[in-house]
Amino acid sequence: MLQVIFIVTISMMMLAVLIGLYLTGRTKKEIDNLRLAFSEVTNGNFDTTVMAYEQSEFSELADSFSTMVRQLKATQTKLSTVEKIAAWETVGQKLAHEIKNPLTPISIAADDLRSSYYEKLPEFDKTIDETTTTIKK
Repeated sequence: MLQVIFIVTISMMMLAVLIGLYLTGRTKKEIDNLRLAFSEVTNGNFDTTVMAYEQSEFSELADSFSTMVRQLKATQTKLSTVEKIAAWETVGQKLAHEIKNPLTPISIAADDLRSSYYEKLPEFDKTIDETTTTIKK
């Protein structure tokens, strides 16, 4: 009788070890799958998804991860668009400044020329020479 109990106990222990090894292997496969997906996202691949091997808590985690990656990709796309718009705004501002910069002396020269003409100043010829030189520069 003691021998039967011993054999049953050993058999149960072996069965428990086999079940443990099976569950550990399956869990390791799921974790390796998730680790690989994290690595892909870290390297910039936002088209990565995690597939679960069966319905479990891990499948919920895999679905959450895939949703997070899709949202991250959408956010990155929006940020890229915002950065491009900001860059073009800066270019536009610099361009406007460069266009306006030489126009200021031209505007002042034209005002001087106009006021000298209307006021019939005696040095009008000198004013014309100075203002046209400024405008040409």
